[in-house]
Amino acid sequence: RELLLAVAGRMGARDYRGAVEVAAFGVTLFPFSGRLWELGGLAGWAQDDYQSSALCLEEAVLLTPLHPFARVALADGYETDGRTRLAKVEWD
Repeated sequence: RELLLAVAGRMGARDYRGAVEVAAFGVTLFPFSGRLWELGGLAGWAQDDYQSSALCLEEAVLLTPLHPFARVALADGYETDGRTRLAKVEWD
């Protein structure tokens, strides 16, 4: 829980790089925390790092249902990466 709050706090302060770093550390300790993967993906997306964002969000969706905004980030990442079929699945 503390790591989730730390990631969320950094995102709230618009320190997206710091949020990615804390989330990346967190998933090494808690690899089955879908929410840490999700927040890391959203922080990556906020930095326009669509490839790593999609990787994190793909891991998250295997562990927990994504929040709607995370699904938007995943679809955007897919579309930016040229994977329009996968983006369409997320948009539908």
